[in-house]
Amino acid sequence: MKFTNIKYIAFVLLLVGVVGCDSVTNSFTDGYNENPNNPTSAPADKKFVAGQVGTVTFLESHSARKGSMWAQYFSGEDRQYSSIYSYNVTASDSDSDWFMAYVRGLTNLRLAREEYNALDVVPVNQVAATKIWEAMLMGQVTALWGDVPFSEAVNSDESWTPTYDSQSAVYSSVITLLNEAISTLESNATPAISGDITTLDGDIGQWLKVAYTLKARYLMHTGDTSGALTAAQNGIDADDGTGDLLIPHGEQQARNQNLYYAFTVVERSGYLRADRSHARSMLNNGNNSKTDETARAEYYYDGAALNNTDGFAAATESFPLVTYMENQMIIAEVEAAQGTATGDQNAVNALNNSRDYLDNKFGTDNYDDLALTDFQAGGPYANTSIPQHVRNWTYLGLIGQIEGFNFVRRIDYNVDGLSTVQGSEFPQRFLYPQDERNTNSDNLPDPVPGLFDATPVNQ
Repeated sequence: MKFTNIKYIAFVLLLVGVVGCDSVTNSFTDGYNENPNNPTSAPADKKFVAGQVGTVTFLESHSARKGSMWAQYFSGEDRQYSSIYSYNVTASDSDSDWFMAYVRGLTNLRLAREEYNALDVVPVNQVAATKIWEAMLMGQVTALWGDVPFSEAVNSDESWTPTYDSQSAVYSSVITLLNEAISTLESNATPAISGDITTLDGDIGQWLKVAYTLKARYLMHTGDTSGALTAAQNGIDADDGTGDLLIPHGEQQARNQNLYYAFTVVERSGYLRADRSHARSMLNNGNNSKTDETARAEYYYDGAALNNTDGFAAATESFPLVTYMENQMIIAEVEAAQGTATGDQNAVNALNNSRDYLDNKFGTDNYDDLALTDFQAGGPYANTSIPQHVRNWTYLGLIGQIEGFNFVRRIDYNVDGLSTVQGSEFPQRFLYPQDERNTNSDNLPDPVPGLFDATPVNQ
């Protein structure tokens, strides 16, 4: 991983067309040697926005599509996507993912935080926001690749090859970032976070809850279930979806369209579909006396295609990053694992909260409250244990998100009916990119793990 003049590379595209030549005021030669298309600085707020955009692009584009194919939310049906879906993937396939995460995402967030902290009056809530975004990003990076550069990942003054931090160390750093941000936001209810590109519009109270849910997510990754439960109990709590962290989208091609729409309609029609989607099959066969999955199935799928008309992959549809559904399913998973009557009841309560959320989302009355007796003889879920139902329900609650791929790996793909696309092994990680192998090979794990080698937290 080379970071030659990374400060310039990271946000140059953001600034091209925004920063132009200064007016010639003193002489014809003033500024003659200055290149307006090679800016050396930008305001912290611009870098913060650039870091958010880079992070969102990483979380919503190729990484999400690839993880969603391997979780079998969608299927690859043409050219390289058919190969990726069938586990035939090369290291170069990760090049763009890695670049987006590190150069467009992490670097700009770090540079923004550095500039915020250098101001005479430090905008502490802005600093906290950069920490939450970095934690959200790097938690997913280490989940996908395992050991990755972190402590040495960004250096604006040298050309060098950063060492790799262990996956456990990166997760620890991610939790530290979230704890610091939580402490700041709990102590500073104002001002709102400026430059927030999400649907939360800078609201401190809502961002605080997002930070807690992210903490719960990554503690679950590492197996700290008690810590995750405590965090989730302070997490997103609005069952009408108003506390969800979403990325809004619009109609403008190559500017603000939903990235699933851009890929499946504008760029690569036919590559990503749902012909062999396990999630689609589960939804289509998931109806019973308590549950009608019609609306949810139609939101994600239009026959064997993604719903790019008025559903998940529509041009203007907001994309989920962190949601109430995820938060409730963390609670349900931890409680169901207790193996006690109290734990079972708490898990069912969380399931019912998530069912209310779905009714609110789709404007339906399709999800009746569950009771413990529904999992006993004669009940609609009599053949499924509560922990297994929670796993199935969580799987369906993360369609299209990277976190769905993280979840199925964490539970050893233990979802009803889920089987490998080919062979006997499921994918366990993203491959280290070819660019990294070419430029930073001395710091890669030795031996370099393959597609079916679990990351350390999942071993």
